[in-house]
Amino acid sequence: MKLSARSTQWLFLSSLVVIIVSLLWLLHTLRVRESRQAVLAEVNGINITVSDFNRLCSLSPDYYRDFIRENKRKFLEDLINRELLFQEAKRKKIDRLERVRQKLQDKEKDILVEAFTKEEILKRIEVPMNEVRSYYEEHKEEFILFGTVPPQKENFDDVKERIKDLLAKSKEVEAFGNHLKGLRKRAKIRVNEELLQSLELK
Repeated sequence: MKLSARSTQWLFLSSLVVIIVSLLWLLHTLRVRESRQAVLAEVNGINITVSDFNRLCSLSPDYYRDFIRENKRKFLEDLINRELLFQEAKRKKIDRLERVRQKLQDKEKDILVEAFTKEEILKRIEVPMNEVRSYYEEHKEEFILFGTVPPQKENFDDVKERIKDLLAKSKEVEAFGNHLKGLRKRAKIRVNEELLQSLELK
């Protein structure tokens, strides 16, 4: 089947538009990546990038984030000071002191346990809307608007997100407990009860 000149022209223009849009999207993506890696400051050859700045800002409490938005220079100076002190601590081999190594190991365990819990256990938790609806129907008496005469029940749309959060938390606790039970079942654990009982805490 032969395409008309108009159809061919339309097909060519459509392809051209798709190519242009793809190129623009690619350029935008590259610019975003570049801006994240853009160097805000250099401290003895170590870069503090836009990505570092944003990541550390996002880890701050909400109230402090507002302060950072108004005082970006101050926050950057804090990051520079932190890097200087870190470098000096490494130079003085503070990380090799026994008590410091122990703290670093403890911190590493905490970080890995938290990350594993989020990525491998809690990430899979889902609460379908039919479960939320069922919970609401079975517990309607719990959803009362106080201060109304006569007392009125809250409608489903107003409480569904609260119920979903509640069910998600319950499922998270259950999933975490089940996963831990499985790990303990497969593990070889031996406890010195006599020593445990004789321990005197400082």
